[in-house]
Amino acid sequence: MNKSIFKYPALITYLVRTLQVRYPDKQIGKTIIQKMIYLLTLRGLIDIRYSMYYYGPYSQEVTDALNLAENTGAVEIKWVNDEGYFIHSKPGFSEKFEHLLDEHEKGCIADIVETFGGLKSNELSIIATGLYLKSNFEIPNEKLMDAIRDIKPQYSKDYIKNVLEKGGILCNL
Repeated sequence: MNKSIFKYPALITYLVRTLQVRYPDKQIGKTIIQKMIYLLTLRGLIDIRYSMYYYGPYSQEVTDALNLAENTGAVEIKWVNDEGYFIHSKPGFSEKFEHLLDEHEKGCIADIVETFGGLKSNELSIIATGLYLKSNFEIPNEKLMDAIRDIKPQYSKDYIKNVLEKGGILCNL
């Protein structure tokens, strides 16, 4: 992987653009970026540290990279009251950052977008939380829904189960 300071902003910008193309009506916010980058981290594409946060796994490194992408003009981030953040890639991305990504990285991003890009941010949050708990605390599948419910009591056990199954994290629990 290229070690440029702009590597992670390039990944984020490419992710945003890929999401925009595949799901043009989707609201792409900070939670979606955090969770999608976490999924890329789990696949070994990048090495970013995460800790558990209210909305699931969170990384200050991702926040910093997103801010750098915004400051360099690669993405635009807008806050809309009662709706949240809206992140869009801006024209000129290819000239600025795309050369920092190889075909394998682009393929991994495309695969993550295809698999998880259609999910809502709360669904991604549940999936990422489940994966974080499984990988960091070795929680078995049969106890995973209860563990997620302890962290996210606003969701029913059935809803959590459906989301985990929808995301391919659990099968027939």
